[in-house]
Amino acid sequence: MPIRNTRELVGFWFGDELASRILEFDLTIGTSVTRVLKGNGSRIWVVLSNFGTVAIALSTNPAVTATTGILLAPSGFLAFNWQSDHEFMTQELFGIASGAGNALHVAEMVLIG
Repeated sequence: MPIRNTRELVGFWFGDELASRILEFDLTIGTSVTRVLKGNGSRIWVVLSNFGTVAIALSTNPAVTATTGILLAPSGFLAFNWQSDHEFMTQELFGIASGAGNALHVAEMVLIG
């Protein structure tokens, strides 16, 4: 039987379908630490896009500063998935920037059911 879509491909790969949904939201990241993601063991994929004018520093450590953590450049994006990033992408994530008013778009896929 030919595989016609992603859900069938996942079912073929794992031997069963894995139902999921995509959640999207926007945050404003400034000079105070902001929680970007809650910890979620059902998260299998996440993309973060910085629409701001300064870099955003991201970390699982709530004490992240604008000069520590993972750098997300202006107009840049980061993507994490369970296959290559394992447990990291299920953790709580915090962000901070060196300037105010930076738009961060977040898209995540979580397992349901």
